[in-house]
Amino acid sequence: MPIRMTEAWLLLDESSIRQVAGNPRARHPLHLPKLHEIEKLADPKDLLKCALLAASASTGRRREREAQRFNQQRRQLLERLDHDGPIVKLSSWQRLITDIEVAAASILRGSHRVSG
Repeated sequence: MPIRMTEAWLLLDESSIRQVAGNPRARHPLHLPKLHEIEKLADPKDLLKCALLAASASTGRRREREAQRFNQQRRQLLERLDHDGPIVKLSSWQRLITDIEVAAASILRGSHRVSG
């Protein structure tokens, strides 16, 4: 699955974005896309960066430091991704799960032939 789509998936959880940005109680809008718009985003990476910065509500040098933490924050969001949440409605997620299941079944069939 391309990183671009992975970053789009991370835009589904506003609460996690706010927590990872270090400002979980803030209420200013992050302008996140709706579920049906996620897979159509042209640049979800940039949108995720902007959402994280907006969620941090930082300014000046602190904002510059926050911008440098994007890769770390993206990793944290991936670790928090709710595999049973809204993401299950996305066709790209469904394809990923199917591909993993097919690959796992193929590996299992192959290991049975070798060991059997």
